[in-house]
Amino acid sequence: MRMMHNFCHIGGVVADLPHGWIDKCLDFCDYFLTGVVEYQKLIMRNPIFLEQVEE
Repeated sequence: MRMMHNFCHIGGVVADLPHGWIDKCLDFCDYFLTGVVEYQKLIMRNPIFLEQVEE
């Protein structure tokens, strides 16, 4: 129960996202997407990760 009972209200939440949030989010997406191939290589070659996710 990480969200407090007064966080959600009828019609939305207590506060809207801060100004500039969308631009920061898009900047992060651009940054993250440039490294996806590298991240995938790191994960798929990690025996500990692979052992934990195998069925």
